[in-house]
Amino acid sequence: MKKVAILPNNKRDEVLAIASEIKKWLASYHIQAIIDPVKPENDLDLAIVLGGDGTLLHFSRQEAYWNIPILGVNFGRLGFLSEIESSDLWSGLELVIKEEYTIDERMMFEVSVFSNDQPVFSSYALNEAVIAKGSLSRMGRIEIAVDDIWVDTYPADGLIIATPTGSTAYSLSAGGPIVHPNMQLMVITPIAAHALYARPLIVPLESVIKIKAYSLETAYLTVDGQENYQLLPGDVVTVKKSAVYVKLIRLTDRSFYDIMRYKLRRTEAQGG
Repeated sequence: MKKVAILPNNKRDEVLAIASEIKKWLASYHIQAIIDPVKPENDLDLAIVLGGDGTLLHFSRQEAYWNIPILGVNFGRLGFLSEIESSDLWSGLELVIKEEYTIDERMMFEVSVFSNDQPVFSSYALNEAVIAKGSLSRMGRIEIAVDDIWVDTYPADGLIIATPTGSTAYSLSAGGPIVHPNMQLMVITPIAAHALYARPLIVPLESVIKIKAYSLETAYLTVDGQENYQLLPGDVVTVKKSAVYVKLIRLTDRSFYDIMRYKLRRTEAQGG
């Protein structure tokens, strides 16, 4: 290992200070470290993300970090995507520089918007794509098609299309199932549906999902809670599997169920 990117949550001074400490520590092992590089580096061996899930989502969606291992260090509240807590930082880094880790590849979605059959927006999602009304909009009707076959039109406030990784995020809070991240599937979860038949739906990974939102004065597409696009009447949102996978570093043999149980019970103990 010769070159590492350190990617901190730039809004937290204590995290920035720790990033500088890590840079000095890595230098003692003759490893060059760059803190939050302005321009993508072509010869990075690894990236260390310091923050919560939002920080890891931010960097994992950037093309510069798709093909290199990412170590997530949780300085946030839940940190479901992170491998280690901040208290285990230095012991975790010791294992990393010894290359005593495995890689957990997580699938992503390619999310697009078409207006009059022309592409007007495109992005990638590690967790989910959400179509939802504006705060003052009335309830809408959301049409779903899978592989060009009409599924249904739900009266609802919105819709979540989640990856297995994202099943423990917004989809879970909207009543969706918890899915093992190694599963190959897509989860469709209505938001506040006004119909008893509108239930979460699981479809094959190779499906192409198309969504149209009707009767919404204002509707937005939100990708991983970080990127927004205002939808116009007639716009079609498509969600499909991307060729891109995010490579997350794993340092322990903890199972997904161990992580799920610990993280969700801790969140409940903290008051939701």
